[in-house]
Amino acid sequence: MANQSAVGGRICLDSGSLRKALRTIDPDRIAVAYLGAAWRKYVNTATLKEIIVSPTLGSNPKAIEEAMQTLGIRNVHFLDQLHAKIYLGKEGALVSSCNLSENGFADRRLHEAGVHVTDAENIIALNARFDALRALAKAQYPTADSKRDALRKLVELW
Repeated sequence: MANQSAVGGRICLDSGSLRKALRTIDPDRIAVAYLGAAWRKYVNTATLKEIIVSPTLGSNPKAIEEAMQTLGIRNVHFLDQLHAKIYLGKEGALVSSCNLSENGFADRRLHEAGVHVTDAENIIALNARFDALRALAKAQYPTADSKRDALRKLVELW
């Protein structure tokens, strides 16, 4: 199904339009509940600066380790209660049901949807939300050691 117009953006109703929106915005900041093994397939790691992820059973611990190696541990934030999926770029954003995974963006049986946001007012609001989520994450896991401990626990659960 093709994109449909929305105020200040486009509604994405299939995985192809979601992937296109993600490529268009080229996110540099992401807040996503779960990180999957194929996360690098969907984002440009050269422009990605920061990610917030939930270090709980839905995330792949190896993917989180890769993100830490790629972005640096200071730029990977953990927030247990995170459920949002916000992809922020300089010229737009994607707010969707998609985790950063094959399940979220591949042509699979999951039915995902999202909005490719293009208006400045909503992009400012989403950036503020990202900043608030990052502050919560830093309070919950304030040190590199606390993140490493959470990752070790996730590996054990996995």
